[in-house]
Amino acid sequence: MEAAPLFVKIDKYKELTKVLAAVDEKLRESSELLERLDTLKEQEDAQLAAWRASLDDVRARSDELHSHLFK
Repeated sequence: MEAAPLFVKIDKYKELTKVLAAVDEKLRESSELLERLDTLKEQEDAQLAAWRASLDDVRARSDELHSHLFK
């Protein structure tokens, strides 16, 4: 199959370049948003892990108190 020349009206070409630029911008924004969401999720996971560790510590101390009080 032989490549045929492609003719595009200038106004359509300009419109197409604007649309492609808008798509590129939305892709960039989406990528940045996903990066921010990843960062927030990492921070959230770290905070949850810290709370879980604190809760486990309080639970262990409470169990120790119970065992000393009710011997």
